[in-house]
Amino acid sequence: MAINPNTNQALLMIANREHPQSVLWDFKRQRVLSVFDQVGSGDGAIYRSKVDRFLIAAFDDSSGPVVGILSGTPVRLLRKVPTDRTGSWVGMDETNLIVYVPTILEGRPALTEFALPKD
Repeated sequence: MAINPNTNQALLMIANREHPQSVLWDFKRQRVLSVFDQVGSGDGAIYRSKVDRFLIAAFDDSSGPVVGILSGTPVRLLRKVPTDRTGSWVGMDETNLIVYVPTILEGRPALTEFALPKD
């Protein structure tokens, strides 16, 4: 779950391979606002207010593992960036706008990284 405190909304990842989706939850109204099925099921999601972006690590996207990048207000999918098959979480360096995905390479812990795309 990733929360945008400015809108009081959360992006919830659903780790269901048969019906992969994420939902946007409104805490004030206590209801689902939107359903996103463009990015596969996953484990990790974060929100970064500095760039007004949600990042979701989707290990089971139809095109392979990706980080889905969604705008924060209004929430919509901007793009998907391919990642390694073992990447199921995401982090971001807000100073340098670098996205990190922990992974396993050659049997050892590792990080893959990419610059946050400009949209």
